[in-house]
Amino acid sequence: MPHAGRAHGREAVKCRLGILALFLCGCSGDANPGRPNIILISVDTLRADHLGCYDYGRDTSPFLDSLAADGVVFENAFAQSSWTLASHMSLFTARYPHNHGVETPSRSLSANVPTLTEILKTHGYHTFGFVTWAFLESAYGFGRGFDLYRQFVPAPDKRDVEHAEHVTRADQAVDAILEGLGDGVRSPFFLFAHLFDPHLDYAPPAEHVRRFDPQASEDLTLGMHTTLQPYILPIHEEPERIPPAMLQRVTALYDGEIHFTDTQLARLFEALRKRDMLEDTLIVVTSDHGEELDDHGSMEGHGWTLYDEILHVPLIVKFPDNSHAGTRIQTIVEGIDIAPTILEFAGIEAPGSFDGKSLLAFLDPTAAPSEGRTFSSSERFLSRWSVRTERYKLIRSQRKTPRLPYEPPPFEFFDLAVDPGENLNLYGTRNPQIRVLQAYLDAWISTRRQDVATEKMELDEAQRNRLRALGYSDED
Repeated sequence: MPHAGRAHGREAVKCRLGILALFLCGCSGDANPGRPNIILISVDTLRADHLGCYDYGRDTSPFLDSLAADGVVFENAFAQSSWTLASHMSLFTARYPHNHGVETPSRSLSANVPTLTEILKTHGYHTFGFVTWAFLESAYGFGRGFDLYRQFVPAPDKRDVEHAEHVTRADQAVDAILEGLGDGVRSPFFLFAHLFDPHLDYAPPAEHVRRFDPQASEDLTLGMHTTLQPYILPIHEEPERIPPAMLQRVTALYDGEIHFTDTQLARLFEALRKRDMLEDTLIVVTSDHGEELDDHGSMEGHGWTLYDEILHVPLIVKFPDNSHAGTRIQTIVEGIDIAPTILEFAGIEAPGSFDGKSLLAFLDPTAAPSEGRTFSSSERFLSRWSVRTERYKLIRSQRKTPRLPYEPPPFEFFDLAVDPGENLNLYGTRNPQIRVLQAYLDAWISTRRQDVATEKMELDEAQRNRLRALGYSDED
């Protein structure tokens, strides 16, 4: 199996220029049937290390594993934020959160900031979006450029769990996607689909959770937020440690959600294949963030910390005709790199406003090696910023509201070569890399753009209720 080296060392594969020449017929703004179709899938709350293609020990993801075998796996892809809204906005704008400005639920994207969909639309793409969660509502700016942008209204009786009326299960979402697409769409098309299931509450169909916990019962599935309350760090300054048996059951539920989502993705792609929608199609699968499963002594889910279990996400790219099948890239890459990658492959010039860079260069064996680094941030209750290289990581934190009992350490520094779990804070030691990463982080924070004057997002009562139901606040 082709495997990349520590930096940009890569399997000798075709130069990206050859790929572009095969699929493209110019770069005009008119509809161009020579451009590749594009499918972008985001599975919410999906940890990379819980997928088989990322060496997880459980068989959670047979379909995604097969897709990875036919494509390129970026082993060290990192999200730009720890929660859905900010991270997805980075995905669509190719900007860091402080450069798109949508860092809290009360802000929407400035009209001055172009999105991936708008750019594709101006170059002749037919654009379709299907989303399953309130933070991707059109009003935030995600709907811009889409011919069809469908935000699912969940059925109240979807599943018998707490707050189920506020989410849409993957099988229902796939049904709605296929219905919305009809018998097929004209090429070139851009399809974005978002599936929510691995997010709390974990409530997969029984046959999926029992693959990983044969003794699974219904009681833990019901009211997961209530069940986990004593073990959540932001609520309790010193949360209880979750009992090992309960952690095993919760992990089985989470893995069951992944397996269920995987089966529905398989169903979606088989239906698309039958509609001839996978011909000359670039497929990208990723996530907005991961999930905290007692990795750092808490079951807070996500949105609070910037550890790797939250930021390390899958990134699988399958090229038409299975070009580069089996290639694995080790270099650090970011979610903001996805949009420029899509545009370059489509033969479209990325705007200068993008912070991200195309990943196609990683497929060129003649490119000079370079060290990757990733930056992430969160402004939900806690202001947090991080920079990570292959070996080191620095996190800076500041509490935003006195209502929280949790006071984070102002700085955390980790040597990931000896402490991959980020448990031993070395900040304050004489490691010279502390100053290096501090300089990286300070320079990055200072790069805030001038066109991020976001709009005030006025939430209605239904939107507020959906956010509160799943543990979110609508406040800045």
